[in-house]
Amino acid sequence: MYLPKYLTYARHNRWNPNRLGFVIFFVTSKCNYNCKTCFYWDRLNKPGDLTYDEIVRLSRSAGRFHTLLFSGGEPFLRPELPQICELFWRQNGVRIMAIPTNASMPDHVRRQTEAILQATRLQTLSINLSIDGRAAVNDAIRSRREGGFSKTLETLRQVCDLRSRYPALEVAVNTVVCDLNAEEIEALMDDLWRQCRLERHHIELLRGSPNEPTLHLPPAAMIRRIHRQALRNRERYITRGRAAGLGGRLGAFLESVAVLGTQAYAQVIKERFVAGRRWPFTCTAGRAIVVIDANGDVRVCEILTEPIGNLREADYDLPQILRGPTNRRLTRWIADTRCSCTHGCFINLSMASYPSTLLKAPWHYLRYRWGERRRPPPCPPR
Repeated sequence: MYLPKYLTYARHNRWNPNRLGFVIFFVTSKCNYNCKTCFYWDRLNKPGDLTYDEIVRLSRSAGRFHTLLFSGGEPFLRPELPQICELFWRQNGVRIMAIPTNASMPDHVRRQTEAILQATRLQTLSINLSIDGRAAVNDAIRSRREGGFSKTLETLRQVCDLRSRYPALEVAVNTVVCDLNAEEIEALMDDLWRQCRLERHHIELLRGSPNEPTLHLPPAAMIRRIHRQALRNRERYITRGRAAGLGGRLGAFLESVAVLGTQAYAQVIKERFVAGRRWPFTCTAGRAIVVIDANGDVRVCEILTEPIGNLREADYDLPQILRGPTNRRLTRWIADTRCSCTHGCFINLSMASYPSTLLKAPWHYLRYRWGERRRPPPCPPR
């Protein structure tokens, strides 16, 4: 069920829009891949990552927050990852964790995932495997060597096998859309739907300054087409979860409205940004959501590179950094300029801070449903 997660975001952000609830933590800078789409490429495999003892000190100061999204580097290259997850679950009350992975180490990812699930009692642990196309395109973008795609599918199989014993486990795929893979995104969605038992398939647009500077976003019409197919794809995952007995009829309907309506609204916001328009609300970066780099730098978001402080220089006191003058200046600048981007985490968290979303999400759901009714039936197979 996706609804409990959305309710967690909404409850926190609606009533506490200036209180930290979501942390993106680059738990390591180490990476064994060299992805063309990576926006963090110039910070990978650097010395000076926070030690485990330093992370313990960070946890002691950070207070309670509901969601922790790990990043990197490759998070599963961090040997103490299960202990770090247990630390934030036990000491900071984190209920939702998400771990993206290039899925290049099937046995290791399965062992670490199971260790995390055994050490915590999370509401959701989402393992998000990166797949950016069918085999040839995926390997060209991600691993830049043959065989990466087959390792990813083996990792996917092994992690999915854990779900029967761990209800909190959610398995998803992340796909970054660029002009190199745009033409086969719809086919990839169909392949993964048929072949894998995922909970969801996330579609994100290329952002930042990628490792391969010749990569760009596809044309706006292609983005709209991919977004529409992503909504249909999300709906069939919800329907499959409903068929598996996850929630009653009313719960399933409310989930469809909340999830599809919110996703459709977020897609519109992304499309408007690509066309040169700003968000219709203020981003909560630096207030409800913050980024911590592997070296202890703290930033308001992943796009703005200026640190607002460093944990080592602030005695690992995260609230002190968030109260500091640099963060006040940047959050004021974000509000004054209506700073905008296509980052799904920041869009969804910021949307949850505004009561108008309660009306706009259902409206976009109805708009999507109306568009589906008017869509011509698919051509019969030849």
